[in-house]
Amino acid sequence: MSPSKASSPPSTSPSQMKGDAKNQEVPIFLRKTYHMIDTCDDNVCSWCEEGTTFVVKEPETFEKVIIPQFFKHSKFSSFVRQLNFYGF
Repeated sequence: MSPSKASSPPSTSPSQMKGDAKNQEVPIFLRKTYHMIDTCDDNVCSWCEEGTTFVVKEPETFEKVIIPQFFKHSKFSSFVRQLNFYGF
């Protein structure tokens, strides 16, 4: 599978998600996603240099190993659907 790329929605960038007060305003899905990408092995998924997008380099590993650590499901398509809901 080829790498998948997702960009942050215009209203919420990774730098905006860092402050404690701001975290209360950011939906839990976005906070979990930010933490998931931020702590993920760079060979599986990583932020681009600008920090405005992330790339899933190994979708199968991401789906089977990474997603279940943060969410109740382990389907990459469900994760992408949620991203789309938040404007990615």
